Order: sequence, then structure tokens, then C-alpha cells
Amino acid sequence: MGYNILLIPPNDLLRHPIPNRLYYIASRLAKRHTIYLLSYPKHPLAHREVIRELDCIEIGFDARSTRDLGLYYILNYDRLYGTLKKLLSRIDIDVVIHGNVLPSYIVSRIAYNVGVPTVYDFLEYFIESATAYYTSGFTKKLCRATVSSILRKTISLNKAVVTVSHALKAIIEREYGWRKQVYIIPNGFESRLFKPIDRGVARRYTGFKWSYTLLYYGSIDTWIDFGIVLKALERLRDMDIVFLIIGFPHNIEFYKWLQKAIASSSVRDRVYIIKPMHPSKLIYYICGSDIVLAPYKPLVKNYGVPLKILESIACGKPVIAPSLREFKLWFRGYPVYYYRNLDSLVETIRWLLRNYPSREELYSASESVRKRFSWDTIAGSYEEVLVEVVEGRKR
Repeated sequence: MGYNILLIPPNDLLRHPIPNRLYYIASRLAKRHTIYLLSYPKHPLAHREVIRELDCIEIGFDARSTRDLGLYYILNYDRLYGTLKKLLSRIDIDVVIHGNVLPSYIVSRIAYNVGVPTVYDFLEYFIESATAYYTSGFTKKLCRATVSSILRKTISLNKAVVTVSHALKAIIEREYGWRKQVYIIPNGFESRLFKPIDRGVARRYTGFKWSYTLLYYGSIDTWIDFGIVLKALERLRDMDIVFLIIGFPHNIEFYKWLQKAIASSSVRDRVYIIKPMHPSKLIYYICGSDIVLAPYKPLVKNYGVPLKILESIACGKPVIAPSLREFKLWFRGYPVYYYRNLDSLVETIRWLLRNYPSREELYSASESVRKRFSWDTIAGSYEEVLVEVVEGRKR
């Protein structure tokens, strides 16, 4: 088969602190196809040096530098356009996969004009993600309108759309008038890495000494409800509970708010923020904890299959998450427990610590989720879509 695939990611796949879904999918596709990867030089959230490897041909451009994430793509519009137009005119690309806003529009427009099929990886609700970096009401409104207009134009130029949830599928069809099939391919995880480790072994490795450890790990951002967790901890002071936050802040203002909220709370001595770490070390923190919290706000961008929930179940840990319909669809039968408000969050934490699932139940869930949501399985589903798109073009 062997396709030439151009990949336009949502961030710099090789230099961003947190690997993206398309990185894991591309690393599998690269075993059978040639990947041309667009990178984002001088991106405000990326390291200057490569921090992870991918078998690909990297495509860069002479980027203008800015610390403002919202301005980066606007400032580099002409250079992105020139680089992608030159590439698509010189290389026989079979299909383009893209998952961004402005770069996606650019490549979709160029590819459409030269007859190269494109697949939009609608991995999140981009409107919410883009507006999260602005605090002004006017700026948020302007950003929302602009991004919505770009998305509508971009989607219309594509051959296929892939998304991660039923909620996003409905939005793509309702808000953007997409009449063709929307492929739902959820997130996956590194199933060979995330496995149960004995709690005692993990606690000795991490140095945990508390009776109970609650853990959140992932992005420290506005779409995570840390406030409700702090309030819950204040009501649980009678229990020896510590809350660990392991993550990377995209929004510095929100991170400052979180630090102040912790410092001003009555449980400031029970909350610790830890920098991101390599997954091989992170799994000890997951397995050494008692409960993983996934306090996602009820935003469309959170409707899907969060990697952190999958990884936690794979490590044999129960998860507490908000009562979102999307979660209940994907995690039916798994040790995921739901809350609706502060009272139910407090009650759920107390109840779960006193009625902990059996080792057999947790390990059975681990085995199931590692088969169903491995990146190998997800990449296989993605490849089927690419075959359908490319071969359909040839017919």
C-alpha cells in the first residue's frame, strides 16, 4: 500500500511537552507509510530541541517568533502557505491528515485546488480551546466568531472528517453542515506501558506516606475544575488525604490563579503540584495513588475519551469523573464513578475509599481497556479511513 501522508498537527509533535494523539497514530502509520510532518519552529509552547522521535520527513519553515500563542499562526500565515504550497506541488502526496485551525484551513485550501484528499482530525472543540487563552469578553467573542468561520470553510473542503466523540460528531453535522459520514475514532493510549503495579511497590518508589492519595495528571488549564476538588478536600479534612497535581500549564494566568486558590485554602498543606514526568516514572504515581480524579468541566472539548482516564483504568485504578453522557457511553462497565456536584463528589470519594473495588475487578478492567483502546487498535481504524479516502479518489 505505502501512501505519502502529509501530517499537519495541532502542535509541534516532536517538541511539545505533552505528546498529542496524532503523534501516537503517526508513529504506527509510519511503519507502512511515509510521513511528511509539518513542525512549528519557535512555537511558544514547544521546546527548541526534539524531545521525542518519529520516523518521518520533517517540514519546517522560517517562522516569526512570538510568545502569544494566539498570534503565532496569524504572524506566520504567509510562510505556512508558501511552505505547504511548495510541498504539495513538488511531492506526490496521497492524503493529508490535519488537526489545527488556521494551518488546517491553509492546507485544505491548497490540497483542494490540486486534487489531494484531506482528512480533518477534529480532535477537540477548537472554539473552546482557542478562546481559553483570552480573558477579555470582547476578545473571546471575536476569537469565537473568527475560529467558527475558519472551521466552517475548512470542513467544506475536506474529503472526510474524523472526530473523537459522539458530541463532536453532532456539532460537526449541526453547526458546520457536514452531510457526509463522520468517523468516530476515540483516543487511545500506550497499552504496553500503562499496566498495574503493586501499590506497595509504587508507594515505596514515590515515597507516598499518606493514608490516601488522590491524583490528577494532565493539562493544568481552564477546562479542568480544580475549584470543586479543593472545596471537596476541605470537607474531607477528617481523613488523611493528599491531592497531587501532575501537569503542564498552557495558560499562565490560570496557573497563577490555581496557585493562589491553593495557598488561600484550608487544605494548602495537602495539595502538591508536580512537574510533568516521563510516563515510565508517571505510572508509579498512578499506581501508588488510591483514586484518580478527572474533574473535567462540562465543556464540549471534554466530551470524548480522555487519555488520562484510559491510562488510569489500565493501571488498575478507579476514576472519579463528572456525570457526562459521553463518559458513560465509553466507560460503561469500567471502574469510573460519577459526581454531579460538590456534595456528590465528597460522598463519592468517601464511599469509594471505604468500598474499594476488588483487585480482580480492577485488573479485569485493565486488561479490557488495554485491548480496546490501545494506540495499535486506534491506528488500525484510522488506516481504514485513509484507505477508503485514497482508494475512493482513484476510482
